[in-house]
Parts: sequence; C-alpha cells; structure tokens
Amino acid sequence: MEGKAARKVARKAQIPELLKKREEEANLPAEEVKQRKREQDKRNREATREMMRKQAEKMDFSPGPSVPSTPAVRTGSRGGKYTEAVTKEGRPYRRYF
Repeated sequence: MEGKAARKVARKAQIPELLKKREEEANLPAEEVKQRKREQDKRNREATREMMRKQAEKMDFSPGPSVPSTPAVRTGSRGGKYTEAVTKEGRPYRRYF
C-alpha cells in the first residue's frame, strides 16, 4: 500500500500545475487550440508508425509449414461427422456437425 500512497501524494502535488495548464489552454484562441491538436495528432501518428515498424522488424515472414485450409472431416462409428481440433491448452476434442 505504500506505493499507492506515494502515487496519491505525487498526484496531489501535480494538481496545481495541471489546473494552471488547463487555465492557460482555456484562454487560447480557437485556431491555436486546433493547431496544437493537429500537432499532437501528427506526433501520435508518427509514434504509432515507428512502433509498428519496430514490431514488423521483429516478425518472421518466412514461409512456414503449410496448414490445411479445412480440417479433415471424419465419420464416427454411428455415422456422425466430426473434425478433430485442439484447445488453447492443448487438449484434443471433436467438433461434431
């Protein structure tokens, strides 16, 4: 709980600064507010682009083993049709249809 109390104190210390900043923004002309918003959006787009580029560098796009597009349909002893699949945990199961 010590961390939570420390965060609360730090947040309270920031409140006057945030109020001052909000008051300054309220006194700005509409065009300047729009310009700041455009600049912020541009920075966000650039940051997103950079993040996606870094993720793409880490990804492996080499062709792996081919996976059949549809699972094999099997027939049960009583004539029911099913496919075999595996859960996320790795447990096999049959999906009847």
